[in-house]
Amino acid sequence: ASEGKVDAVAFTSASGVEATMELALARGRGDELLKILRSIDVMVIGLHTLAPLVKEGVEAAIMPDEFSSEGMVRDIPREMIEGRRIWILRSDRGSGVLPNGLRGSGGLVEEVRIEVVALKGCLRTGNS
Repeated sequence: ASEGKVDAVAFTSASGVEATMELALARGRGDELLKILRSIDVMVIGLHTLAPLVKEGVEAAIMPDEFSSEGMVRDIPREMIEGRRIWILRSDRGSGVLPNGLRGSGGLVEEVRIEVVALKGCLRTGNS
């Protein structure tokens, strides 16, 4: 993986997808986000999480048979994880199953809570 480059993102809920898109749009970077998501591996936990992405023309590289963090860890091929920078984009704090499982397979994982990022952005710019 190149320094500063994200190789893949994992979404664990539709609200995480929606919060990510809303944040990008609010910052005038919606098109840039979609371009990035269309060019990297996108991992989703299930059909409800996939739906808002499909509306924007983003395809999932992987969706587990069992719609759970455990299913994602089990079903994501090691070559999609090992040595790759993966961001888990969440709207809430999830269990450690997914990040720990991806790290255990050699992934360079960072968890990003989207609502916290959005709130900090609003406070920084003075928006409500």
